[in-house]
Amino acid sequence: MKRAALFIAAALLHVAARASAEVAGVRAVYETRVGAETQRWSFTRRGNTLEYHFFGPDITERWTQDARGNASYVRVFHRERTAVRYMTGDLLAYGVQPDWLRLTHVVAPPADDGFAKGKAHAVLGRAAQRYQRAFGKKQVEVAWLAELGIPGEVRISVPGQKPVQVRLVELGTEPGASVDLQAFRQIDVTDFGDMERDPFVVRHHEDPLPAAVPTLAVNMKRPARGPLAASAHRH
Repeated sequence: MKRAALFIAAALLHVAARASAEVAGVRAVYETRVGAETQRWSFTRRGNTLEYHFFGPDITERWTQDARGNASYVRVFHRERTAVRYMTGDLLAYGVQPDWLRLTHVVAPPADDGFAKGKAHAVLGRAAQRYQRAFGKKQVEVAWLAELGIPGEVRISVPGQKPVQVRLVELGTEPGASVDLQAFRQIDVTDFGDMERDPFVVRHHEDPLPAAVPTLAVNMKRPARGPLAASAHRH
């Protein structure tokens, strides 16, 4: 029964990955503001590889799909020169179901997600279209760059909570070079259980699941503990 469930989940993941249409390469830098707090991160799209880089902790999250549409994930810790790899089976085992539409476009294209069309707009000199939608008490506004398939701005407001603004601050249509994983120590997440005394594992065994862009990009189910913690306590 468990094997059949994993087979079905793998098939669904395969279909979801293949459903994501090919789109142009791009590198975009965003600033997320929650109340008075801000963080900068970048999104790079090149072929079947998507990278989200967070400047503060200097961590890159790379998502890749192969020719068969199977998904894999690597979290690169630049300061510690270490990359942790998650293969398709690892993601399925931890209940991670990446939403490839959102991963590819940062947010789901609003015209296909029930948003009402607003006024034309401009973001960094490029034509954009505003959309808005209410999700209960949550109000979401998106300025969409259809040419590149990414948002120029996202505003989220909920009564009684700090407003969230995600703003495009830099844009390039040449994605540039990808992270060279050969320059990093590489660890498979399934090996964490045999590395309980490794200093890197000790520091990161409680890390959460792949998050990509907080509050925006990825729609996935999460178990109570992160995959590093689960792996470290597997044996």
